[in-house]
Amino acid sequence: VSVLLDRPETVHHMNKVMHKVEGGLYETEAIFSLPGTWIGMVEAVRGKDVYRNQFLLRVEGGIIAESNRDPEDVFTLDQPLPAYLQKEMEAIPASHP
Repeated sequence: VSVLLDRPETVHHMNKVMHKVEGGLYETEAIFSLPGTWIGMVEAVRGKDVYRNQFLLRVEGGIIAESNRDPEDVFTLDQPLPAYLQKEMEAIPASHP
């Protein structure tokens, strides 16, 4: 069982393996690097049968620094960011090593 987490308007997505807990429940952990609406697609494969289910997830909070992002967070700046995210990123103070 896996879940693909995708954030529309940006090139952010994570593919996470889900682990069985009990009673047919599964879980995984993800660090969301950007606030906003994410789309999740759960996929379970049993033999030749594939089961899929989508859900929306609303994430609140600030932008997460690259060093603290989920290792599975695939992100590229080749696509321009939406204006509201660009302003928020420009407001983040630069770190001084």
